[in-house]
Amino acid sequence: MELSIGHIVYPDFAVLNVRERKTIYWEHLGLIDNEDYAKKNMLKIYDYSRSGYHLGDNLILSMETFDTPLNSKDVIREIMKYCV
Repeated sequence: MELSIGHIVYPDFAVLNVRERKTIYWEHLGLIDNEDYAKKNMLKIYDYSRSGYHLGDNLILSMETFDTPLNSKDVIREIMKYCV
């Protein structure tokens, strides 16, 4: 998708909140303990924000590190909160 600032980004997931008929984009940062990866993706999140996509509204962010893997209960909680 093209952001309003002219960058093209490829979100990990796009989900539809059926109740509100609203598309929510989900970014998963799977290598957040890698410094270069983290920097690149923090800029991507900043670009989302500048284009009107905000955490807790129409953007979900999940992350994990090598030592702290993604918890499936957290994913379910986010789905229930924003997508159902």
